[in-house]
Amino acid sequence: MAEISFTTTAPETNDSELATLQKVLAAIRGVGSASGLLSASTVRQSVLDKLGRPINAQYSTGSASFTTRTKHYVRATASGFRLVWSGKYASGGSTPEATLPNSVTIKAGVETSAGSIIPVTFNGALSGTLSDGATLVSDVISASVVSGDYVWLRVFQDRGASTYKFSNFTLKGTTNATGEGYIDATDYAHSGTISQADYVGLLPIVATADVSVKDTNAILVVGDSISVGSGDFDEAGGFLTRALAPYFPIVKLGVGGETAANFATALQRAYRLAAAQQGRYRVAICEYGTNDWAGGSSAATIQANLTAIHTLLSAMGCRVYQTTISPRPTSSSNNWTTVAGQTAAATDSVRTTVNTWIRTLPSPLSGYLEVADAVESARDSGKWYCPAASSYSGTSAGTTSGTTVTPSGSPGWTTNQWTGYTVRNATAGTVGHIRSNTSGVLTLDSSMSFTAGDTVEIWGSYTRDGIHPSTVGHLAIAQRTALAVL
Repeated sequence: MAEISFTTTAPETNDSELATLQKVLAAIRGVGSASGLLSASTVRQSVLDKLGRPINAQYSTGSASFTTRTKHYVRATASGFRLVWSGKYASGGSTPEATLPNSVTIKAGVETSAGSIIPVTFNGALSGTLSDGATLVSDVISASVVSGDYVWLRVFQDRGASTYKFSNFTLKGTTNATGEGYIDATDYAHSGTISQADYVGLLPIVATADVSVKDTNAILVVGDSISVGSGDFDEAGGFLTRALAPYFPIVKLGVGGETAANFATALQRAYRLAAAQQGRYRVAICEYGTNDWAGGSSAATIQANLTAIHTLLSAMGCRVYQTTISPRPTSSSNNWTTVAGQTAAATDSVRTTVNTWIRTLPSPLSGYLEVADAVESARDSGKWYCPAASSYSGTSAGTTSGTTVTPSGSPGWTTNQWTGYTVRNATAGTVGHIRSNTSGVLTLDSSMSFTAGDTVEIWGSYTRDGIHPSTVGHLAIAQRTALAVL
C-alpha cells in the first residue's frame, strides 16, 4: 500500500469487549479506576498536540532558573491532566539514555484558554524534583478540556547550586509571533505575565488525561533525528508533527543519531518508554533505519531489529506503522541542488532492500508511511528530488556575515515567499535555511557569509545535507501523510 489511513485505526473490537478486558486486567493487576489508568469507559492517554522530546541539551551558563509559557492544542476531550517528565539525558547515538548530571526543581501551571491558572502539584507539593532515572509525574490537575481548545503550560526550572539546566525544545515566540515566551530568574509558574520571547525550555515528555475509550487517538513516535524534525525549523518538528499534530496527540521519543539496534536494546529505551507509557497509544510510528544502514548493518540485521521494535510496540496495544527510509547520497559540488550532482551511497542497496521489505507489511505492521517515494528523484534512485532549476539567481549586494542576505537589484519578492527554501552561495559552495524574507532581504535561520558579487541562488531543495529533509522536504512528506490522515 502506498499510504496509510489513520481514519481506520480503531482496534478491531467493540467498546463492551474492551470494557470487559479492562476490568479483567484491573482485577489481575490490582489497578482500580481511581488510578486513572483503566476504567470501564475511559483510558488515560496523551492529549496535547506536541510536547518535549527526551532531554537533549544542558546549559551551565546564565541564571539558575527561568519560566517558559508555551501553547498547546487539545486533541481529545479529556479531564484530569497529569504532566510527566523523564530524567535521562539523550546525548545521542549509542547513548540515548545517558546519566542526568544533576537534579533540577520543577514547578508548573496549566493556564486555560479563559485565562485561569491552575497550579500543578507533585505528591501534594507545589514543586517536584527531576533527577537521574526518575519519572516525575504530577498529581491529577483539576481541569477539563475539549478537543480543539488550547492550554498554556507554564514550567519553571531551577538548578539551584547545581551545574546544569536542561531543555528539550526550542521556543520561537517572537520569531513566529506565537505569544509563547520566557522570563529569566523568576518563578512565574502560577502567576504573572510572561513576555513573548525566543528561548529553550523543558516541557513534559507527555501530558496524559482521561479520554473516552471511543475517542482514543494518541500517537507514539520512535526514531532518530529525522523523526524529531532535523533539517526543518527547530520549533516546527518535521513532517510527523506537521502532518499529525493538527489532528492527533503526538508523543516523540526520538533521539538524533540513534539506530534501530539501540532502541531494540531494552536498557537503551527503558526510561523514556516508561515515562511515555503513563498513557496509552492507539498508533505507534517507527522511523528508524537510516543510521543503521549508514553504519554498516546488513538488511537482515535491520529487519530483525525493526521487527523487534514493531513487536514491542504492538504488545503495548498499538497499531504499528513503519516509515520507509530516505536516501543519503553525496553531492559533488552543488549541495544537493541537482540530481545529476548526486551520487547514491555505495550501500544504498541495503536501504532499498529494507524498503521493499517494509512495503510487504511484515507482521505485525498495520501499514507504512511512504517517506522515500516522497523525497527521492525516482523510486530506489538513491538521490533526493531536486527542481529543474533554481527559483532565483542573482548576486550579493554587499559583504555580509550574519543572518541576513541582500541581493542586488531589489528583486521585489512577496513577503515570506521563500520561507523554508535553501539559499546557496554558489561562489563559495555553502547553503543556508531561509526563515523569512521581505521584498529584497532574506533572513536566515543561522549565520552565513557572502562577499559582494557572490552568486545568490534560492532552491526548493528537499535536503541541505544529503541526510535530513529540508523544510521543503519535510513539507513534501507531510503533504503525503496528511492526505492519508484526512
